[in-house]
Amino acid sequence: MSFDLHSGILDVDDFRRDIQHVFQQTESVLRANVNNTVIATGTGTYFPLIGATSSMNERSGDGEIPFSTRTNSRVQVTLTPKYLKDQILMEDLQYSQVEPRTAVLQSQRMSRDREFDQTILTALDATTQSYTLKNGSYLTWADIRAMRAQLRRQNVPTDGVIFLLSPDQFSQMMNIEELTSGDYSNDKRLANPMGVWNALGMTFIEHTELSGVGTSTAKCFAYNKMAVGHALPGGVAAEQIKIQEDGPNFRHLIATSLFHGAGIIQNEGVIEFSADDEAAQAD
Repeated sequence: MSFDLHSGILDVDDFRRDIQHVFQQTESVLRANVNNTVIATGTGTYFPLIGATSSMNERSGDGEIPFSTRTNSRVQVTLTPKYLKDQILMEDLQYSQVEPRTAVLQSQRMSRDREFDQTILTALDATTQSYTLKNGSYLTWADIRAMRAQLRRQNVPTDGVIFLLSPDQFSQMMNIEELTSGDYSNDKRLANPMGVWNALGMTFIEHTELSGVGTSTAKCFAYNKMAVGHALPGGVAAEQIKIQEDGPNFRHLIATSLFHGAGIIQNEGVIEFSADDEAAQAD
């Protein structure tokens, strides 16, 4: 990216490309773990049909081939435009030890990821499927098996099962031998306790924005990746990049926009359960 420090002129085309590049490089944790396959239709979008279907049929008396019967109907999500604006001052470029343009790009990325995650969490919250933890406090191996079975009983695929947990529940999960012992996995998980684990064909994700985090009513979820959708048909666009004179200074105004939405595609594929973070902290 070229920048003339004396004139304060930012190469707009370079910055626009950088915004697209940062978006393509990374995705939010939740967007990477939901269904992104969509059919865009103006201000709305459809997700592909998933879930159980009837078996094949014989022709009817008049020779017509009957339609299959689907358990679920097609889900449409309304897309919402969202915007974000930052600025870089000339003095920031002159005196900052941190490259200001990089800092702004990262700030925009983090704000974008937060927007994605909050939208997906709102969609998850609409589920009508629930589960009660066996000990009433925190996740156990018995709970994991029970929720997997609950999903499977309702014709939800077992591949792509994700547990979305509060930090306290994620930490408590490290006590589950079936997820940490070398007898069950070749990975040394406790030597690298990151916020995303993959174990026994399931994914466990730690998230700080879940409702009730740190309280006795932390809201967590178990779901199948294909059962929840996030639509972003147009990507992230550089809405406005311009240079504005502000007295003796220059301000570089950077605004980006996106058009997105999220929803549950298969209600049976999303389970909500309440956990006691306070009990987990005391344990």
